[in-house]
Amino acid sequence: MWEEYAPKKRRSALKQIRSAASQLTRVVVDLGHGQPRLESFVDSVRGRGSKAELCLAPIATDAIAPTHSSQTVRVRSVDARDPFCVVAKGIRTERDALAVVPLARAETQSMSLRNANRWQSGPRRQPVVLVVPGGLDDIDAHVFPVYDLSSSVCSIETSKPLAPQTKLDPVEVIGERRLLRRAHANVLETIPWRTPDGHARFRIRLELNETTAQARTAHRYDRVSEPDRVRKLVELAVLVGTDGWVETPHWGRIACSLTQEENMCLTLKFARPAASLARPQQVRVGFELFAVQYEADLRVIRYKASTVTAALPVMLRRRRQRYEQRVPMSGEDTVLRFTNPATNQREQRSLYDISFGGLCFYCDRFQDILWPDLPLEGVSVHWDDRRIELGEIEVRALEKDHQGRQLCHAAFRTPGSAESNDLVELIARVRHPHMIAHDGMNFADMVTLYKRVGLFGPHMDRNLAPVMADAARTWEKMHRRGGDLCHTVVQRERDIPVAGVSLVRAWERSWVIQHMVAAASRPRRTPPGELHMSYLDHILPRQDGHYMVVFVKADNAKITGFLERFFELSGTPEAVSRRNLEFWTLRPGAWRPTQTLSADIAVRPARTSDESLIARAAERLLGRLGAASLSMLEGELSIPETAKTFSRANVERSRRCSIVKKDSRPAIALIEERASTGFNLTWMLNATWILPIHPDRDLDGSAMRSAVEFVARSSSATPIGDRFAIVLEGTDTTPLREQGFELEAPVLLNSYNRAGLHRWYYYIRERYGEITALRLLRHREAPEARASA
Repeated sequence: MWEEYAPKKRRSALKQIRSAASQLTRVVVDLGHGQPRLESFVDSVRGRGSKAELCLAPIATDAIAPTHSSQTVRVRSVDARDPFCVVAKGIRTERDALAVVPLARAETQSMSLRNANRWQSGPRRQPVVLVVPGGLDDIDAHVFPVYDLSSSVCSIETSKPLAPQTKLDPVEVIGERRLLRRAHANVLETIPWRTPDGHARFRIRLELNETTAQARTAHRYDRVSEPDRVRKLVELAVLVGTDGWVETPHWGRIACSLTQEENMCLTLKFARPAASLARPQQVRVGFELFAVQYEADLRVIRYKASTVTAALPVMLRRRRQRYEQRVPMSGEDTVLRFTNPATNQREQRSLYDISFGGLCFYCDRFQDILWPDLPLEGVSVHWDDRRIELGEIEVRALEKDHQGRQLCHAAFRTPGSAESNDLVELIARVRHPHMIAHDGMNFADMVTLYKRVGLFGPHMDRNLAPVMADAARTWEKMHRRGGDLCHTVVQRERDIPVAGVSLVRAWERSWVIQHMVAAASRPRRTPPGELHMSYLDHILPRQDGHYMVVFVKADNAKITGFLERFFELSGTPEAVSRRNLEFWTLRPGAWRPTQTLSADIAVRPARTSDESLIARAAERLLGRLGAASLSMLEGELSIPETAKTFSRANVERSRRCSIVKKDSRPAIALIEERASTGFNLTWMLNATWILPIHPDRDLDGSAMRSAVEFVARSSSATPIGDRFAIVLEGTDTTPLREQGFELEAPVLLNSYNRAGLHRWYYYIRERYGEITALRLLRHREAPEARASA
């Protein structure tokens, strides 16, 4: 992938590298053929002349072998504004996460631009993902972040390798709001890759060609052949009472339900008696489980007019039919209206299902003139005296349901149509009948719930009490904006909230999940996963929902364990990331000022020219995804759009950035979060991030002491005078302790991009679907156990 660059001219190596070190330039280290590529940052240059050495940190030092100390290595800049390559003899590890490259005989080469135009992913670009509708045999995830893209080539990142020449047909390239391309993909190259914090990944380079699939909903399957997995899926389908269909050449297709699974057999109950009494030797069965369709051929063991018992399949064919999960509309008083351009007639039809990507409606094959790719205009959905305008939709496929009724599948074509708050509310009402949208009133009831479940820490309680009335007004203002600033869903029992979760737009294109609670003693237990699904249903269709952030206390073993499992199964650093933080509090009267500070220290407001450096420092510490999710990017540090949106609701949300300089050079960045009292009760959005830029410039800790003093002297966001600071785990916190700060809690920062959000969505849906099924099984078995006892 790098071979598309070619040397252009040579320049002074040392001067070039010192400039890169001052800007913390991101680089990739090429150790040679067959070796993984290592991502890192130019940390510093030490020594002079023939003893000069290039320091790279952080870097996956475990991937650097002793033999690499005598081999040629290439260090390539990833900065598009100054692409260069350092060719040096050898690389060695000096300590954990630090590698050193001798520059005695090094050469620096400027790199020419690529021949072909190529879009390259970046934190501020539109998120683009690659979807493999059928999934992959060895990789559960089927949504992958796109690293770069051209008209003929696409690069993605995966946690497992794909063999060269592997063919995927079709794949879908999906942008922020619509399908961009459907193509046939051929794996050209698989490159082992290591992130700066050591995670092993693979960069997959794909060649894109025209797809051979005839229709957008072509039946592309992958196989589930592992025996335990096959049996588990069938068992779950039986437990949740999944409906499906059974088919033979003589019967046609008959609706059925999966009723029993035991002794390696599966019993199917027909919705209507079979037309033929002849016992078939084999039947084909199909069912949908967690929005994934499965089919299998079964050997018949016993047959009756209304049931058939067959041997469990040894293999299932699996097909993911839609990017978003569909919501069935049976029983809902909703209708679809549209104009058919082929007839110029205004039509009204009943909805069969709907999602944030499209819908399906009943049609009449004798009256309607429809075909794939036909656009339907002026589309609107009507429910509860409301009208949801969807613009245009495009017919994708026509098929029959199990009862022989004609269905038309269509996808949204108008950008942003899925962002309608009414559509979000409609889908939420049908999908989560126990959860209702909170209107921002009765803030005290929500606080009572938070305290009841132990959500409030001491610092939260003491800082909220004096400003309870102001917080209630802010809470109400936030919820008045129709979900643009804050969205809260609650479950109520006798008009008292017993479960809920809030979603707040805290940064430019990022939402933070907070205050997720469920009272253990509530009379009717919320179905597992419903709280998670309710906030995902709000953020996934939003144009400003590129990222999601979740702060979790490290001692919350239940949630952290669940997240760990998700990261192991579905996470890649391009989709999800985690960083360990520490949240510190300075109480009034506890500050102990530093006696003497160095004269070479100065603190000044950050300038526009500092943003690039601060952004790279944040990326180095928090990871690319972590920094982007917190809007710690060049051009976004002051969160201008977020501040403007909040100000329209008369609510404050802003940032102030400062630089701590030592010897006239930047050493530490201070990013102070500001927010009105009430919508972030943890006070994480009223804390100051302390981010080292060049730790090697502050070996005596004087810059860090000055940074802590600056936080202590800054104005407090709370009426009682508490001040808050956030540092990364591993930071030398001696200056914080010396000046009276106390560690409030270790906190985990979990960040998701669009690909990560979809992976989290599928994981939540399937995982909690299994938990619900197992709970149903235990509920059924409990009476029998009590009887036998």
